[in-house]
Amino acid sequence: MQNEERVCVSVVVPAYNCKRTIEAAVGSVLAQTYPHFEILVVDDCSTDGTSDCLHRLQRQDPRITVLRNPVNSGVSFSRNNGVRHASGDWIAFLDGDDLWKEQKLARQMAEVRRQNADIVYTAYDFIGEKDRELDLVFHVPKQVTYRELLKQNVMSCSGILLRKSLLETYQMENDTVHEDYLEWLRLLRAGAKAVGIDEPLHTVRVLQEASKSSNKLRSAVMNYKTYRHLGLSPVTAGYYMTHYTVRGLKKYGAIRNKDRQKRAGIR
Repeated sequence: MQNEERVCVSVVVPAYNCKRTIEAAVGSVLAQTYPHFEILVVDDCSTDGTSDCLHRLQRQDPRITVLRNPVNSGVSFSRNNGVRHASGDWIAFLDGDDLWKEQKLARQMAEVRRQNADIVYTAYDFIGEKDRELDLVFHVPKQVTYRELLKQNVMSCSGILLRKSLLETYQMENDTVHEDYLEWLRLLRAGAKAVGIDEPLHTVRVLQEASKSSNKLRSAVMNYKTYRHLGLSPVTAGYYMTHYTVRGLKKYGAIRNKDRQKRAGIR
């Protein structure tokens, strides 16, 4: 591997109607202690003023490139578009409403060098409505295999760093399923080595409406469709759905409780 301080990371940020949060997301990348990166923000034909905000940011910092999809095309197309224009050998994804801690890329690049990993993912914490910190951390294992990942997606898209060559071979696809989860499963099944840093190096924004039971049911259906799209039989997909359901209920139950306490002013 090249000298760590000379390896360029291309940060791909899909953006759609996220005017309120995109500046903070991009700012959290600009604040990284690891100096060698570029930012490619892919605007998926936003209609809320996101585009104006992005072009203002681009004028302020030459490390930022704004791309715009010709038509609204979804998150998989947006991420693939960013990867196609990336000049770095490593790709990091960040959703337009999430945030990074300052040491994220530095810690991940050090782990790449130490373990010769193909993928590095991290633990993360949460913020709720009106940027309330939820004092909750989703912990991750030091390493995950394909079979273990089938039981629960421990690899948050906003916390992942991976070799660009992997994404050139296996592009993201199918926004009707959990497209990022599908991608990680395909990469691990193909033999990629994924290691984790159990330290909350990024923050996931959890909106109140995302916790409604109807959305959770839709998420569960999408998860089952992810297994089927991957090629699992209905019986095998059902087996892994039991693990997904139990672990998911535990995770989102904790998030709801913390958010409820914060909204009520309880520590």
